[in-house]
Amino acid sequence: MKITWDKENKPAVYAPLADFFGFAFGSISMKSLLVGATKDKAYCYIPMPFDSNAKVELVYRANNVVKPVTLSATLYYSTEKRDAKTEGRFYAYWKNENPAPGKPYVFLQGKGKGHYVGTIMQGQATDYTHFTEFFEGDDYTEIDGKMTIHGTGSEDYFNGGWYAQPGGWVERLGAPLSGCLDYTLPLGRTGGYRLFISDKMPFNKSILHTIEHGPEKNNRPVNYTSVAMYYSEKAIINQAQPVNALTKVFTPDTVSFYAGLMEHLTYSGDLHKKEGKGVLPKNGQGGLHIDVSEIPPGVYNVYMHHRPAENVGMKVKTPGASHWQPVKGGTGSKKDLLIGELSIRNNVPTVTIHLKNNEGASHLEFERITLAKKK
Repeated sequence: MKITWDKENKPAVYAPLADFFGFAFGSISMKSLLVGATKDKAYCYIPMPFDSNAKVELVYRANNVVKPVTLSATLYYSTEKRDAKTEGRFYAYWKNENPAPGKPYVFLQGKGKGHYVGTIMQGQATDYTHFTEFFEGDDYTEIDGKMTIHGTGSEDYFNGGWYAQPGGWVERLGAPLSGCLDYTLPLGRTGGYRLFISDKMPFNKSILHTIEHGPEKNNRPVNYTSVAMYYSEKAIINQAQPVNALTKVFTPDTVSFYAGLMEHLTYSGDLHKKEGKGVLPKNGQGGLHIDVSEIPPGVYNVYMHHRPAENVGMKVKTPGASHWQPVKGGTGSKKDLLIGELSIRNNVPTVTIHLKNNEGASHLEFERITLAKKK
């Protein structure tokens, strides 16, 4: 979507429709008071004053397959003129970026007078070992060169809390002014939105609005996509042009399930959870049940990240296998141990791996199960 006010030489809004209307990784999510999408329509009721001319365009970014698209649109307008002394024009700054290590992600930075009014953000981890730890980062705001806000965490910025814990920030759920766009621990992704209607963010000379990626030192690899909404007399930063390479939804081919987080792993028999770890006692036997409802279909190698043990040895039986397969583990430091192969199909929400310790083997403790898609 491309919007230009009063024949300015650069667009005020230039953003993919899905990102502007709060889709999460390609599907409908946000249904806020002022902007969002339902099954039948995308809507925006944010006031957008202008003086003499407004141009709203939908730009088709061509690919190899051209399909006809039928659209209908309704525009609401008023004959009341903008008061240029007290009202700015609306701008939305879209970007997609892998922020550099050691530097925060910048929602908006520029000089001018205006009022920051909204953030929509999606975050996709690019390293499966850190799941959504990028969401530990704090937001930070400088207004007119002075620090005015230093937040306490990314989920707090979106008026949420306690992500990766049952009952917390773990699902698509929103209120009129803020909420969670999505959360999936195995795929390492989340997102949120916040409209600053009751939280005033005016600036007279400049604004710097950022968020960290990681608990400290901005050291968790992530891809962020964001839309920063503000009012000003003119754009305070040049728009980036959306291109196909920056709008493709990334799906990782390696995913992890953590014994101490969420409830993707459940246990039966002698296998149980203790102090955030999966535990199989000496001579024990049990079932490891993995919720794969979020995982794309395919064939995956299964790895177990186990804790040090004197003698790790077990037999594994995966779905469809007719015999137990022996697995010999290493000793000493932690390692990822290949324990078998799984085939994940559509509409199969749970798969079960059966484990039993070899006679004489030490008890087994593991922290996570990792699935790596076979090429």
